[in-house]
Amino acid sequence: MPCGHTVGEDHAFMLEQLTAIKQQQRRERWLPSTKKRYEEGKQFTKLDMGYEIGCHEAYHPASIYWDSYTREQMVRNFNTFFGTDIK
Repeated sequence: MPCGHTVGEDHAFMLEQLTAIKQQQRRERWLPSTKKRYEEGKQFTKLDMGYEIGCHEAYHPASIYWDSYTREQMVRNFNTFFGTDIK
């Protein structure tokens, strides 16, 4: 290809860009209370994370089974879903 990349590399790069855009759009639709907690640097609870994910994708495992997930599993799902770096 003229750009020097293979078709697979172009598709992988495009997927990374689209994933980042989707995560940004999800963060823009956060509930006001979630935005406030995030901006203040407060720690989210499992209930906060499960509820927020459930608002966006009702059948995501993190929203359905938030009560049986450990906090670490929920944080990992939340970070992946929204593109954040919550500890």
